[in-house]
Amino acid sequence: MPAATVTVVLAAIFLLSAVVNMPINLDQADWRPDQVPTDWLAIRDRWQVSHAVRTVAALAGFGLLLIAGAPPRRPARI
Repeated sequence: MPAATVTVVLAAIFLLSAVVNMPINLDQADWRPDQVPTDWLAIRDRWQVSHAVRTVAALAGFGLLLIAGAPPRRPARI
């Protein structure tokens, strides 16, 4: 089950990157320092929030992947 959840998390990270971050990155590549859009602060904030969500999701996915790969616990022998 954790491995399937990791797959969903990674797909969500990819989708978020493709829908929010990549278009902003492509737009900013054409910006000139003396001619930035008037709403650049809102654009920057949107990118940063999306990046923070991706980072938290990636860390959660990595944790789930570690859990999925951990060997099963065996009861101690007495």
